[in-house]
Amino acid sequence: YGAALEWPVTPGRPARSASSIVVLRAGRPLVWFDRRGHHLVTFPGALCDVGWTDALIELVRERRVSAVEIRKVDGVGLADASAGLVDLLRSAGFADGYRGLIWRG
Repeated sequence: YGAALEWPVTPGRPARSASSIVVLRAGRPLVWFDRRGHHLVTFPGALCDVGWTDALIELVRERRVSAVEIRKVDGVGLADASAGLVDLLRSAGFADGYRGLIWRG
């Protein structure tokens, strides 16, 4: 997400880093994901447009990464995260791991 553009208001703390990924739809950011920190940050509209889950899964299918693991959502652990988001990830195929939700393909 370009340095000239401001982040939308979100409870998480996204950062512009080499290991992070931003999923956009029509130029609007839906989620930010840090592969090293296993942290997912959602932006307004993430629950309305859930195609971002497919984008994260495609990282594994295209063999860009071996797995996508999410340990924190919007700055909190999964136990304290929005139940709707956790349920959405599970319905997309993410499985419970010992540290978080994981998708291996």
